[in-house]
Amino acid sequence: MTRLRIVQLSDIHLTQSPGETLYGVDTGESLTAAIHSIQSLQPAPDLIVVTGDISEDGSVKSYQRFADCMVPLDCPVYVLPGNHDLPENMTSAFTDKLRISYQQAVTVRGWHLLFLDSHIPGEEFGQLDPSDLKQLRAQLQSAGDLPVLAALHHTPGKVCPSSGCQLHNPDALLNILKDAPNTEAVIAGHTHNDSDQTVNGVRILTCPSTFAYAQHAQPEDNVDHEDFWAAHQLDISRQGYRIIDLDDANITATEIIWF
Repeated sequence: MTRLRIVQLSDIHLTQSPGETLYGVDTGESLTAAIHSIQSLQPAPDLIVVTGDISEDGSVKSYQRFADCMVPLDCPVYVLPGNHDLPENMTSAFTDKLRISYQQAVTVRGWHLLFLDSHIPGEEFGQLDPSDLKQLRAQLQSAGDLPVLAALHHTPGKVCPSSGCQLHNPDALLNILKDAPNTEAVIAGHTHNDSDQTVNGVRILTCPSTFAYAQHAQPEDNVDHEDFWAAHQLDISRQGYRIIDLDDANITATEIIWF
């Protein structure tokens, strides 16, 4: 029996004003399409986790647009920053939004959810500094016997060899989580595609973007992996999000919904 249903949204890249497009996509319209899809889910989600890049430019206006767009979803929304986001503007825009929370952790229906900040100002890649890792250990300890689901923007998985796509100290994170017996999985965004893999004994799920899907060159491909357009292809016809169903201690089902 499902105890908790989570919808993961990621990489929305919302602009400041309605009608603006990004590579030919109106990211406000694509977010609205995702919301309409979520409203049709049965059972309905208990909460939404947004794994970063809510905004394209980190502006307060784009976060205010996001908050307005999310009003029809009658459930809590937990957000964390991506490389395009500005945490200080997120804090400013979401302070008085009762259903949108920007925080480090929450316990919901017997699950401890951790929201990690891998954002590095001015960089595409992500990193967790020593204070972040110390806080992670403290949160895992405070979780006690509760199962844990961790979320961050940059995946510690092996999806893309380009440096800008990576969390630059994944082993530091994974070693801590591997030693925490109640860690069920990590969910992440940034790569604009979906994956389900196990690295260092930790299950890692990534989520496609509500804006555009990305295909990544692999290490064996003869391309310059540091040239974004040589190593990546965007497909603006594919947008999606992830559903995660949880019981008392495990992920019982997960799937990508394309809309």
